[in-house]
Amino acid sequence: MEPLANKGVLGALLVQFPWKFRYSPENLEYLSDFFRCMKDFSLALEVRHGSWNREPFYGFLRENNVALCNIDQPVIGNSIPPGERLTAQLGYFRFHGRNYENWFREGAGRDARYDYLYTKDEIRQLANRIRKVQKEAQETYVVTNNHFRGQALVNAMEILEELDEEPPAVPPLLEAAYPDRFPRPSNAK
Repeated sequence: MEPLANKGVLGALLVQFPWKFRYSPENLEYLSDFFRCMKDFSLALEVRHGSWNREPFYGFLRENNVALCNIDQPVIGNSIPPGERLTAQLGYFRFHGRNYENWFREGAGRDARYDYLYTKDEIRQLANRIRKVQKEAQETYVVTNNHFRGQALVNAMEILEELDEEPPAVPPLLEAAYPDRFPRPSNAK
């Protein structure tokens, strides 16, 4: 990772934990040790369990200059809810989709879990959350992770359009695969 950081092409390292990783003194100590080992890199931490949703944890991230990865996922049981928190100079978002039917279904594979295309209204809501963080952050990253059948790229393009207020250049194959999301002007060939 050092060569990437030295060349200026490493934005941040995402440290991701599954839903079963819960808030506890032992896990805080583990994270503290890990952050110390990785102090030379910009870090974003993704936790999914709702037990982490507490102010002492956010203060802990601030003290360690680690960005909270604001996630969007199905909120089932004690899952961490969507947010727009800034705990470091870096803002970070990761959008997994809202496939409630398959998120925790036994035997659902990766594709089934992440098979979700955000609606235009949901994209506007996500963009509003991003804007709130961008106002305070030095740099903000947004990762779409609803990757099944190119849906992450569709939603990434829509988020860019919502944030920039102009349509981005859409790859022709993506435009052809999702004509209802990228309608061509009537004079286009």
